[in-house]
Amino acid sequence: MRCVGDRTTQAIKNLFNYNTPQIDIACSLLNAWSQNYWHWIIDCLTRLEGIEFYHQQTGIKPQLIIDANPTSWQIDSLKLLGYQPQDWIQWNKSQMRVKKLIVSSFRRHYDKVYSVESPSASRWIRERMLSNLSDSENTELFSPKYLSLAERLEDDELLMKMLS
Repeated sequence: MRCVGDRTTQAIKNLFNYNTPQIDIACSLLNAWSQNYWHWIIDCLTRLEGIEFYHQQTGIKPQLIIDANPTSWQIDSLKLLGYQPQDWIQWNKSQMRVKKLIVSSFRRHYDKVYSVESPSASRWIRERMLSNLSDSENTELFSPKYLSLAERLEDDELLMKMLS
């Protein structure tokens, strides 16, 4: 017969299992909605500004914890923000220990009913991504092909407004 003390001892041993993967310092970019594009940008990526500030202040760069199967746009957005695969861990939701978890501020607030995104956080993402584009990629975004497409979209929106 096992007593409660044995179960407690076993639980403590499991907690400190040395076979469990361990990270010294990390920041999680996972939440219930992180597979959604909008939430990834607004709820996850905007928090990286705080992680960058922490890195500047301490000289320590936390590893980012992302989903085990990230989408291509998640990987692309991290790369555009200056992160490389060695900067993140793809977590499969198995047991893992983090010695120090850095939690950056959530970059929006609630005004009774609605959430309001931080304009400064959105600007930070925009500026950071644009600064990491090569000159050819940056120029390509403003090529006549894309500009004419944007003009057509604006005209289509105007047309749709007139028709409705």
